[in-house]
Amino acid sequence: MAFQWTSHRFSGGLLALDLVNTVVCREDPARRADRFEDPETIEGFVAAAAKFRMNELGGCDLIIPPNADMRTSLLGLREAVNDWVRPQIKGEQDSGDALSRLFAAAAKSAMPPMPDGGVPLGRAAALSAMRLFDPAIMARTKTCPNCDWLFLDNSKNRSRLWCDMNVCGNRAKAKAHYQRKSGAQLANEERQ
Repeated sequence: MAFQWTSHRFSGGLLALDLVNTVVCREDPARRADRFEDPETIEGFVAAAAKFRMNELGGCDLIIPPNADMRTSLLGLREAVNDWVRPQIKGEQDSGDALSRLFAAAAKSAMPPMPDGGVPLGRAAALSAMRLFDPAIMARTKTCPNCDWLFLDNSKNRSRLWCDMNVCGNRAKAKAHYQRKSGAQLANEERQ
């Protein structure tokens, strides 16, 4: 069965964050999954990105899938964005190395010439990554505690906890309910 790029997979709020989120559970080696291990899934990502990020892309109808050489640049950009954003979210001091790698990866990804009728995925992702330098956007960037995805919290009071309430939010609430129920059952058994 082919992997489906649904709207949930684009809950990051920016193409650059959606690109980082192609690695699920990044911080947990036992659960970690890289959706781009199969190069064919990149083509599906491209088609879905054109649909779900149309406004960010300025209405471009097509994002050209990367060729084999561009794939390496794209993966480098993905990791550079991740390595720069996560410490920023935690309020850690930037050593400059992560920023240098991000700029180099963005420049390399933006290099391919613009074809007629579309924009290369690497260029679109590099431009999207540059939006993260807006302090207002960076201040709203968070990490989902369930899947480690990055997302923009565009809620009015910045209270959003999960990348997607319908997926990670429901899982977290179900887990908490199960733990409460299990704890109550254990307490009842101990009283008997």
